[in-house]
Amino acid sequence: MASERANAFVLVLSGLPGSGKTTLATRLRARVIELEPTCEVVHACYDAYEREARAETTRSGEEGAGTFDPAVWKESRERAAEDVRRAIERANARCESSGDASTSGKSMTLVIVDDNMYYHGMRWKMFRDARDARACCATAHVLTREVETTRARNAGRERDEIVSDEVFDRMARAFEAPVVTSPGDAAAFPAFVVEADDVDVDKVWTTILEHWGPPPAIPVTEAEREAEREIARAETANSALHALDVRARAAVAAAVAAVAADSNDSSRVARVAKRVNDARRDLLRDARAIDRTRDDVFEELALLERRFADAACV
Repeated sequence: MASERANAFVLVLSGLPGSGKTTLATRLRARVIELEPTCEVVHACYDAYEREARAETTRSGEEGAGTFDPAVWKESRERAAEDVRRAIERANARCESSGDASTSGKSMTLVIVDDNMYYHGMRWKMFRDARDARACCATAHVLTREVETTRARNAGRERDEIVSDEVFDRMARAFEAPVVTSPGDAAAFPAFVVEADDVDVDKVWTTILEHWGPPPAIPVTEAEREAEREIARAETANSALHALDVRARAAVAAAVAAVAADSNDSSRVARVAKRVNDARRDLLRDARAIDRTRDDVFEELALLERRFADAACV
């Protein structure tokens, strides 16, 4: 029921570059404003934050401006996450000022988090942030029927929005799809699929409303909090790191095979094999050394994998 809904709902979009997340967010925002004029809709596009951050470095004349900068990437993500938190705070403040905390009307806020979110841990962090701020949260996995369709859409975007084929392929290999749930099945983190090839924004809005209930319960006791931390640590150690190792081994094999197919020089093949294997060992060493209780652990893993991909390029 509307009276039981949290004041804000955070919709986390997840999908490969070019899958149609930003198009969906734009259309959904316009439709919700049309259907619910009193509902505030916030579109937090992470790519836009990063482009603005890169533009700032260009305007300041910093060395390397316009190229990928890990610090700029992380800072832009932090800015986006902070704006999401502020949007939830505004919704809660409006409800408190109305004098009726059970009324959803003017306090309704939909926050659309527009990012690839290809690691489960990235989405889980957003869920925890939303939950702790007393908002509902769910993931919409934006899918196209063919990956090559997504790749073509990515290639057809504006120049500063295009993700390189190397990065696209890396994301596709690393992508951890959310587990799809049904409204009301008590899932810890609800998720549903949006077919990007034939989007029905009214259906998406209806699905959001079906998931928009009271804020999830926050762990209260230290035992509950420690149990949640244990889940996060186990997930990072046993899932993400294992998957990272599997992808790194596959990248080493692909790099060596590419050189072997292009050259009869066995010494060159051996040099490449040593270089990429050394890069893989560095990747795993640094990944295991990360403090797994940190909130940005998955951003750190993503940066390490990007560094490895650059080193393994032949």
